[in-house]
Amino acid sequence: MDVVIGGGVGGLLAAARLAALGRRVLLFEKRRWLGGRFTNIVQDGFTLSTGALHMLPHGSRGPTAAMLEKLKIPVVIIDSDPHATIFLDGRMYTEREFRRLLSLRARFSLFWKWISLRRSVPDMSYREFIEGVGSDLLTSFTDAFSRFTFSVSSEDLPLWEALMATAYTRFYGGPGIVKGGCKSVIDGLSRYILEHNGRICTDSPVDEILLTSEGSVEGVSVNGEVIRCSALISDIGPRETLALIADRSLSPVREFEESVKGIRPVFGIKISFSSDRSLIGHSGVMFTPECRRVGGVVEVTAADPSLAPTGMHLYMSHQHLPRGDLTPQGVRQEIDLGLEDLGMVFQSFTEDDVLLVQTYIDEPVNRALQGSDLDPITPIKGLYLAGDGVKDGIEVEGIARSVETVIESIVSG
Repeated sequence: MDVVIGGGVGGLLAAARLAALGRRVLLFEKRRWLGGRFTNIVQDGFTLSTGALHMLPHGSRGPTAAMLEKLKIPVVIIDSDPHATIFLDGRMYTEREFRRLLSLRARFSLFWKWISLRRSVPDMSYREFIEGVGSDLLTSFTDAFSRFTFSVSSEDLPLWEALMATAYTRFYGGPGIVKGGCKSVIDGLSRYILEHNGRICTDSPVDEILLTSEGSVEGVSVNGEVIRCSALISDIGPRETLALIADRSLSPVREFEESVKGIRPVFGIKISFSSDRSLIGHSGVMFTPECRRVGGVVEVTAADPSLAPTGMHLYMSHQHLPRGDLTPQGVRQEIDLGLEDLGMVFQSFTEDDVLLVQTYIDEPVNRALQGSDLDPITPIKGLYLAGDGVKDGIEVEGIARSVETVIESIVSG
């Protein structure tokens, strides 16, 4: 028996992959519904999302799509074209047009800085690297990209992680919108698990992870019942997983505990709003470097009009939430700054257009800042991690890549 704790996209991907191998899988989810921050919310006829923007960062060619295809789960992904635009001075620019806005000196400097990276990647932030180019415009874009993609300022994003994101995008391609929204993926995965003799128990929090005296996984306790397992995958976060282990004196547990201390969550705000006309005209990301908080906006109905009532358009913006003041008053101020940004970008925008404002603090955007993710294979024998604390790449794509690493480790024994 294999046990999965948590029915987010990471847990469901892992459970489906195990079920595909003919293994007996039992998944426990503490909520009454599946999907975590990757499912749908219906509001006023609009299909919103609990977290993700109905978007896969690498569209139909990325790791998530590849895993769904391998499982033959019928999910339609509509690739964005263009992948992105940049909003400046009241108009949108393509990436090529944006590069032409940079001075010849800045372009020359950037070219030689990229060439230098072939020798070695310096230990610095993305902001430090870009500031060396000497272009305020490029620095502003870099920060917008980081705020939207990773929910951090570019000064908190390691250069290496930014380079990996660029490399993955070149290899896999740009974003795509899931037809029917995030829930299409969640429904497909849960249906696959059940059809392949797996079990899913919602409204079933795990009380404790049980270990042997040597510090390897023995099973879990749920509502007083002990379920033994050979492999245990946790999708609830590294810290939350550690909290389920009672005996911290065992050497593998102490090693795991030490690694957990190094992770740092990142927070964010998503504003979903509507319009009776198309404001962007494509389903890629529109980056907003002139904004103080919002990093980018997506018009999801440019790919799938069914996500909004007939004749209406659905938009989602994302901004990172600085760690400084997380009081209700501080968060309210950040929301107001985001609303001001949207009013600056879209002249017709008013707060009456807002459908939902979601803050990600107790349930952060990512449980580990990009670059501080843990290894999904823990020091505790038989215990593996899935989810946004161990991602190998951008958001759900990194989660899928890490799940594949876990499955390979379990299979190889």
